[in-house]
Amino acid sequence: MPALAFGVYAPPKVCTGQHVHDALRGDKVVIADFGRSKWPRFQSTGGRLMPVLTGDLIRAVKTESAATVAYHWGVSRWTVYRWRKAVGVGRFTEGTRAAWKHLAALKLTVAGRRKAARATKRYWQNKRKSANSL
Repeated sequence: MPALAFGVYAPPKVCTGQHVHDALRGDKVVIADFGRSKWPRFQSTGGRLMPVLTGDLIRAVKTESAATVAYHWGVSRWTVYRWRKAVGVGRFTEGTRAAWKHLAALKLTVAGRRKAARATKRYWQNKRKSANSL
């Protein structure tokens, strides 16, 4: 489970049936239900309940990694991509950078770097041998 790196995000204080502005759709949408994240949701055109892109969710989309937002709000990464596009955020956020840095540190241990260096050396030695045998 990816952790939220930049704090807690409070859902807007709304009631079922109230109209709220959604940043992606640009108009008012009716709140249909509250999901597991306690975030207000509306029924999309396809009939699926989607979180309303407003308030602290916009802040989360601008700061957290796509995987983290997708997990905590119960949406796909494609949805997060569309949200980022709607609020003018590029591919990398602070959360994405932090996640990549953490993963790189796990992958690039001293032993891992040595193993990669040996594999690279063997690759080029074999390449030279096959070129010389022609």
